[in-house]
Amino acid sequence: MVVISLSLAVLAVGGYYAYRMVNWHRLMPTGLLLSLQGDEKDPATTELLRRHQAGQLSIAHTKGMFAQAMEVVPLTVMTPFPARVESRISLMHRIRLPGTMPGYQWWMRRDAWAIAVDGHVVSSSAQTGPEAYQTSRLASPAGLSLTLPGLEPGTHEVRVEQTLTLTTQAGSAGRPPTPLHTWRIASAATTVIEDRPAREYVKLVLTPELTAQLEAVVQIPGNVDFSPLWRYTVPYRTSPALPVAIVGELQARPSGDGPFHRLEILENEKGSGRARYLKLDSVPGIEGASHVDIRIVPDAPGVAEKALWLGIRQYYGGLIERFNVPVTHQPPSDGESTGGEP
Repeated sequence: MVVISLSLAVLAVGGYYAYRMVNWHRLMPTGLLLSLQGDEKDPATTELLRRHQAGQLSIAHTKGMFAQAMEVVPLTVMTPFPARVESRISLMHRIRLPGTMPGYQWWMRRDAWAIAVDGHVVSSSAQTGPEAYQTSRLASPAGLSLTLPGLEPGTHEVRVEQTLTLTTQAGSAGRPPTPLHTWRIASAATTVIEDRPAREYVKLVLTPELTAQLEAVVQIPGNVDFSPLWRYTVPYRTSPALPVAIVGELQARPSGDGPFHRLEILENEKGSGRARYLKLDSVPGIEGASHVDIRIVPDAPGVAEKALWLGIRQYYGGLIERFNVPVTHQPPSDGESTGGEP
């Protein structure tokens, strides 16, 4: 009896070990794998893609694998929203396949897209044509960011459609890439448009603490050595990053008591400390100035619309009065341009 018990134990352990060591998905029929297909880390998905690369899948099974891999994220729109103000919407998706496979480089081609409001197309890719881009992480969320034109008051259904084609890397000798699968995806959402000013939809955050923090971090260095291309352009950085977004109209004037002149609507995403460049060549009287005063006006026209475009429901416009910034003037030589972006 002891020998029999030991033998059964050995068989049980050996059988379990063999079970763990065998890749059972390699032995499954393709139809069963398709029914088990999950996300990009699922062993059934990995085995299906391996068979596809080896040329072991039929056309029908290949279509089924790719069709099940697409996951569309529901379309989101800001609602309620002011009338006749543009907004930004995105149709997001992820393809639940491994981002990298040996010998493979994924390419996506956006063949077409369209935005429809209440069943009528208001914007499409008819003028832009197809767009191709390489992607190394299919399973990461990706999307199409579009501009929704300003709408009239009322309740509207917004629908975004696009056609995507997954291809292999372009072949050698100029051969075109091989299409693998084409998806036609769509998502819709309802938005309520109200006939109210845009500034009623955003909350202005202005506290002494934030004002002091902004005044401390928005710095424009002096003694800037200007090149002819960057004449009257001052680099500055909002760093360290602020805990809230800055949105306001950036204005400047030569030091003194004259009027301020609009430069741009300043936005700095929450947590961002990126560098910017301040073009001053449009400010009257800047040629003879040695310093310039800078300020941000939070309630200037267009600021609330910019905040809504950025998806910000609260924004911070700080008061930065009379930053005295040294300006170096270089008179243009013949043939040099005083304009242009740095």
